[in-house]
Amino acid sequence: MQAMTAQSLSPRASLARSDASVPARRRVAAAVRAMITAGEIGPGEHLRELDLAGRLGVSRNTLREGFRELAGDGLVRHEPNRGVFVAAPTAEDVRRLYTARRILECGVLHEQARTHALSGPGVAAEVLDVTARALHAAERQEWRLVGDLNMDFHAAVVRLGGSAVLDAAAAPLLAHARLAFRSLDLPGALHAHFVETNRSLAETMRDGAWEQAAGDMRSYLLAAEAELLEGLG
Repeated sequence: MQAMTAQSLSPRASLARSDASVPARRRVAAAVRAMITAGEIGPGEHLRELDLAGRLGVSRNTLREGFRELAGDGLVRHEPNRGVFVAAPTAEDVRRLYTARRILECGVLHEQARTHALSGPGVAAEVLDVTARALHAAERQEWRLVGDLNMDFHAAVVRLGGSAVLDAAAAPLLAHARLAFRSLDLPGALHAHFVETNRSLAETMRDGAWEQAAGDMRSYLLAAEAELLEGLG
């Protein structure tokens, strides 16, 4: 099954297809979070209520409630008399972010090893699919899509845990990660070196070498953190 990138659906379509039992404010927050993760809106960007409410097909009151959810995640900030802005990560934010990502993503892989999960293409089908599509996108130099698929890869790793709670925890972390890289204004081709690392990790998971995958993921995330901290000075 083909995994869906964060920008595959319009925000309005995403809201329409989401679970109607979920409160509207949470669906709005999820849609805006997906836009951040997809790189559609970036650090410091002013989120104009009228435009965004129209794009999402919700009232401004509902949008404001969604903003409060996002503020709780640290993804937006409200400035009195100015409005709501997307957060711009600091070096300390990056350190906290990558500590959380190592606990979550490596923890999922350690748990796969502990429970003696089966190996084989079926177990890691989603991560293998995402990495294959990222390789094709890199060959075409579609760097925005490569960046999206990198986020999808890490979300797919967390989904190996089979827990909606873990999936929900990963969503704001991946949005923060996209903001952190965008805050450096680096060329899109930066994501190219992630593609091969993701491919190697996916193949390690396919082979059932979960502890090796956990160790490799830890090294990967430490390197990404160091790269970001160097860029932020």
